[in-house]
Amino acid sequence: MFYVGLLVIGCCALAFSAGIHLWFWRQYYADAQPRYDEQHFARTRDAYRLALWRYRPPNAGLAQVVVLCHGAFSNSRIFDLCPQASLAKYLRDQGFDVWLIDLREIGGSRRRGFLKRVPATVMDHLREDIPAALEYVCGETGNPAVHWVGHSMGGLLALLYAQSEGARRLRSITTLGTPAFLDPNPSLRVNSSLLRLMGALLLPWIRLIAHAAAPLYVGMRVHLFAINAANIEPFVVRL
Repeated sequence: MFYVGLLVIGCCALAFSAGIHLWFWRQYYADAQPRYDEQHFARTRDAYRLALWRYRPPNAGLAQVVVLCHGAFSNSRIFDLCPQASLAKYLRDQGFDVWLIDLREIGGSRRRGFLKRVPATVMDHLREDIPAALEYVCGETGNPAVHWVGHSMGGLLALLYAQSEGARRLRSITTLGTPAFLDPNPSLRVNSSLLRLMGALLLPWIRLIAHAAAPLYVGMRVHLFAINAANIEPFVVRL
């Protein structure tokens, strides 16, 4: 019983420490002011509420509309890290009506009710998220079509969507780091299978794991293996 008691105390102490860790970093990185002008939600046919963040210029009624879409393993915040590193605010200051989208299960986008959460696929984004977001943005702004800027997968989605009837909603497409070719070699298939397995196992905990590990990830400078440090300022990497 003595060892059981120690185990229980240890688990409680670990949980308390983890809670303090999460609370501290949430407060440390919290926004002092809202970074967007308006928040909207578009509804998909399969019951998702997609978060849309609007950066409205002074002459929004006359402005051309730009939609910024993040890539895989990311969210809309990548386009507005801080005032010194914000594509969203820069485009707004140039007179564009800027909208950022969080794809399903990312950022502020969630499924309504008690329906089971499932890992999202590219086809979910293509068939449900993109049409719902574009119809909503065009309806709110009165513009029949938008300029699309997509990072990585966000650019790939637009290229695929342009091959469907949805092309009428796209005035132009700009891609940032979007792969032009995906060679179906054996290693890619193996990695995809491993990612699907990890996603199925970790989905309920992925947000908690990401929040807990992010400060450690930056502190250990793991990011230096994934970027060219000469091309990006340290404060941007930290954000």
